[in-house]
Amino acid sequence: VTRQGTQVLLVSSEGDGRIVTMKGTPSEAVTTAAVLVPGTSADLTSVEGYTGRLDAVDGEAGPEKLSIYWQGSDLPDQLHDNLTSSYNEDGGPLLAAFDHALDLELAEGTRSTYIGYSAGGSLLGTGERLGLDATNIVYVATAGTGYEVSSPQDTANPDANRYWLQTRDDPITVAQVAGGGFHLSLIHISEPTRQ
Repeated sequence: VTRQGTQVLLVSSEGDGRIVTMKGTPSEAVTTAAVLVPGTSADLTSVEGYTGRLDAVDGEAGPEKLSIYWQGSDLPDQLHDNLTSSYNEDGGPLLAAFDHALDLELAEGTRSTYIGYSAGGSLLGTGERLGLDATNIVYVATAGTGYEVSSPQDTANPDANRYWLQTRDDPITVAQVAGGGFHLSLIHISEPTRQ
């Protein structure tokens, strides 16, 4: 546990590094859980910046809140590395499994929000297709909505509240126009603006 009350759940030097941290304690008292999945170029040195952003979203800590930074798989190093679905195919099952394990630790009515930034948004969508089930899905300047995800019906919870935040001039639009960072099959187009 760090001095700010953050616990490290996973750390590995594999790839660019993998780390999962948590503020709060899973319990029956928790009513809201927020999980942030970082994006392109995230590595072990990115934790502090992203957890600061998660703190801004989640507000003051309390026994009813749980915040998790999930970088449990390798992420693309540069924007052009989003031209493959391999990061989603590798990380999606891990994120879906993590969500399942988290659900087992929380009360049934807990409101969960997953935030996917850049390549993390595509990974999040792939995790949804593979079973991740959240109350709210927030895509922030995402490369796409996930490998073989072209609509909410392709996910475990098509009724989740979905939000997409992005500036008009964000460079990630290149990946979106190309079909969600090429995170698609011949049938599925993964572009957030089409959803």
